[in-house]
Amino acid sequence: MKALTYVAGAAVAAMVAIAATPSYAVAVTGSFGFVPTGTVVLDTGDITAGTLLKTYPGISINVAGTQDLTLVTSLSTAALSSPTFDIAPGTTGPIATGPFQVAVDAGGGDVLIFAFDTTQTTDRQVTTATVPGQPGAGFLASQFTGTLFAASGPNFGAFDLGTPALLAQDCNQPATGGVVNCSDTLAVGSVIVPTPEPGSLALLGSALAGFGLYRRRRQTAA
Repeated sequence: MKALTYVAGAAVAAMVAIAATPSYAVAVTGSFGFVPTGTVVLDTGDITAGTLLKTYPGISINVAGTQDLTLVTSLSTAALSSPTFDIAPGTTGPIATGPFQVAVDAGGGDVLIFAFDTTQTTDRQVTTATVPGQPGAGFLASQFTGTLFAASGPNFGAFDLGTPALLAQDCNQPATGGVVNCSDTLAVGSVIVPTPEPGSLALLGSALAGFGLYRRRRQTAA
């Protein structure tokens, strides 16, 4: 009887220890940069107050990842689900865009997909210079907000999906008719609050119920 009591007590202690151990989702934090490959095309040709769309022919990673995204390197590949970005006119606040996705393959099966659905133009300088170097170079800064949509692979598979993501794009044009150069930074970050796993709580409840039944039987037998 003492042996059984010890076994039951040990089982409950184990279940308590499991339930008391917090389960942490993997908080994703980090950033990386990329640039368009080829020529960026604006719907207005030059940067103007009415520019609504810009099209990337492709993208290439040029700034290695930081923190949890260190596996993203210049050798990683990236792709856009749609090459055309909607640009909010002026600074009137976020508007719906896309949605579009940025997919990053870091190799070894590690893949990240970010989904963006709103945008805001935070700064706009219309291109007025006719010769590069003259005053009046154009500038366009936009921010796209979204989430980490999918993560897979041995290193990325445990990432917490739905983590907020921000894509910042800065584009400049030295003079009218000139090339539009853009650089992009994709950043992700989140604070995760530890909570007991539901499965652990269920195991704890079963163990306590079983131990209570055992004690009642033992008292009745006595």
